[in-house]
Amino acid sequence: MEKRIITIGREYGSGGHEIGEKLSEILNKKLYDKKLLMEMAKKGKNYEEVKSFFQEKPVDSLLYAIAMNTLSGGMESKPFKEIKGIVEEEPGILIGCCGDYIFGGREDVLRVFIHADSSMRKVRIAQEENINVEKAEKRISQVDKERASFHKFYTQKEWDGLSNYDLVISSSEFGIEGCIDIILHSLGKSDIAK
Repeated sequence: MEKRIITIGREYGSGGHEIGEKLSEILNKKLYDKKLLMEMAKKGKNYEEVKSFFQEKPVDSLLYAIAMNTLSGGMESKPFKEIKGIVEEEPGILIGCCGDYIFGGREDVLRVFIHADSSMRKVRIAQEENINVEKAEKRISQVDKERASFHKFYTQKEWDGLSNYDLVISSSEFGIEGCIDIILHSLGKSDIAK
């Protein structure tokens, strides 16, 4: 079955967003990232209820503990339904936002996770954010912790759990272009980028 939707989970500084952008261009598919989803959600009637989800607010442990008792009531389903509705209307590439969970178990979805070794990530973030390597290391730790907490809060699953994904790729091993080639090959479109 053709993969209509690609979800990309990624470690901070691994180049996952860049990979998504390039795939979007190559495949001529819309790229749904936090910024676009936020803009689209603002037009919906449930925006105030889903705003914190689209802002990917980090979750502290007390809030997490309290929320675990209320999530079973379906609190998470509103942002998930919102994302499903947006992405299914025009299938494309979803960056983050628990996409692996929202679209899990579907044959028309490829769930990808991009990771990289810490030295590559530190250099990349230091350059992108114009900070020193020590600050980049702290920033990476903070953002990864927030992403893991956010994912766990909404899905009760580990953000970097291998079983959440169909394809796990190291951008430090294969590079950005290599990761794109691997994803295209897994889609049966390995000749499209040439």
